[in-house]
Amino acid sequence: MQDIQNQKINDFFVSAFNNLLILEEAYLRKHCAADLSVREVHVLAAVNKLSAEQKNTMANIAKFLCVSPGSLTTAVNTLVSKGYLERSYTPRDRRVVFIHLSASGEEACVKHAEYHRQLVSAAADKLTDKEVDVLISALDKVCAFTVEKAERAE
Repeated sequence: MQDIQNQKINDFFVSAFNNLLILEEAYLRKHCAADLSVREVHVLAAVNKLSAEQKNTMANIAKFLCVSPGSLTTAVNTLVSKGYLERSYTPRDRRVVFIHLSASGEEACVKHAEYHRQLVSAAADKLTDKEVDVLISALDKVCAFTVEKAERAE
């Protein structure tokens, strides 16, 4: 790969990452609760996803988000106090903590999912079907690369 190609890819990642965070934060302020950060909404989304698989324990959520159990505990404590999450324990082993969305948490997840639907739709509308297929193929490869690198970093 040429230096100019390296620079263009780097510029894309930096710009896209920063701009996507700005867009998501603005959407959350306008359409969701103003007291939620992007990071907190991503915790809610992880709980939502893992709840559907009945894997919504603290340990599984921390692993899914690639955060330490201590960091997740801090985030969950905050989201419980804000009324977005609830805890439950198994009768067999009180050390196993399940995290559930409250009604407010479910509503925030629905609005967050709508943001992502709108974002993808708006971006795809700028491309032909063939360009979308090429983009998906390229992003699949980039995603596989980032997953592999992230797993090695743990």
